[in-house]
Amino acid sequence: MDGVIGQLFASASERMLAQYITDAPGSMLRAPAITTRGRVYAFATKASVIVKLPSHRVNELIDSGVGAPCSTGKAPLREWVCLEPGDEDECLAYFAEARSFVAAF
Repeated sequence: MDGVIGQLFASASERMLAQYITDAPGSMLRAPAITTRGRVYAFATKASVIVKLPSHRVNELIDSGVGAPCSTGKAPLREWVCLEPGDEDECLAYFAEARSFVAAF
């Protein structure tokens, strides 16, 4: 994936996959994604890194202005948030938070 977000997602994903060897690359909505036990917890578009989090956490990020609602053209997806991390470490922190949430299922 091209662009700053794509490069950030790719490098942070690589580190995440090295740390959690049972996780795997995948796809979501035709975009690159990372999964744990077959469940997507993060993916990227040209404009955003999108992670799956509890709905209250999604609302916190949106209310604080850090995140934006994630939508597939219909109503916003309540457990997904669009983010623009400033660097790889911030991106990894969101990945870890999302992985923890999804792995709990």
